[in-house]
Amino acid sequence: AGPPAGRINFGSKMMTDRTTPPPLSNFGDLSLNIQATKQLDNGIECYVVNGGDDEMNRVHIYLHGGTMMEQKPATAILTALLLTTGTQSMSPEQLAEQFDYYGVRKSADSYDYWTEVVMTSLNANFGNTMKLLCDCIITPSFPNEELELMKRRFASQLPIMQQRVKYLASVRMKKLYYGNENPLGHEATVEEILDI
Repeated sequence: AGPPAGRINFGSKMMTDRTTPPPLSNFGDLSLNIQATKQLDNGIECYVVNGGDDEMNRVHIYLHGGTMMEQKPATAILTALLLTTGTQSMSPEQLAEQFDYYGVRKSADSYDYWTEVVMTSLNANFGNTMKLLCDCIITPSFPNEELELMKRRFASQLPIMQQRVKYLASVRMKKLYYGNENPLGHEATVEEILDI
């Protein structure tokens, strides 16, 4: 007997036959279960997607503001990174302890026109974790010691990022699109980051 259909025998190894295209077929029924938009009491639009029976939830919050709104280069990304490091009512240590207690995984990133804050937590703790996240967004404290730490960390990572092809291509593309004078086309320098 020869090799299975679509396979070629090369000695002891079976290889996919790339000379014969796979058979064409229809997708069949393709339906996406997208929930309708819900409007919260304060007017904010909320999309809820049921992910099944997982005991975890993930919340993505999008805030207006990003690189285009910067007064100084790199302030948007530093602002995003600092959002969850302290609030008016909790020190960085207290907040970190609360997030750890509830097993929260969180991140924040800044883009051209918006900032995204993401939190993953257990459904059983959602009420408590959402209060923490809202406190971070509504009353952030932007502690000076955390700012200095983030600036040094970001500045030290920049030379490493500048060796990556993906980063270099992105920077070059944005310079070509927008020009160096536009916030979207300007690459922050180590000096500009440390000067914030």
